Amino acid sequence: MIPPDDETLEQMLVRVLNENRTVDNKTHEFHHRMYALDLEARKRRLELWEKFKLSIVGSVALGLIVFLGWLGKLVIDNIH
Repeated sequence: MIPPDDETLEQMLVRVLNENRTVDNKTHEFHHRMYALDLEARKRRLELWEKFKLSIVGSVALGLIVFLGWLGKLVIDNIH
């Protein structure tokens, strides 16, 4: 197919690609939106998991401090 004289190479490429496209623009844009939403959801889950891990570590550390304080008081009370 010979392009019209006023058609640039870029315009011709866009036209040919659009003519041979198997997915329409609306579906293509939908896929991009869904992919972006999926990336955001994965990022949010990762952030929540990190927050959860930090809260578990903090809880264990606080529990260990409380236990050591209780154990120290028990030892002191039973020395005398």
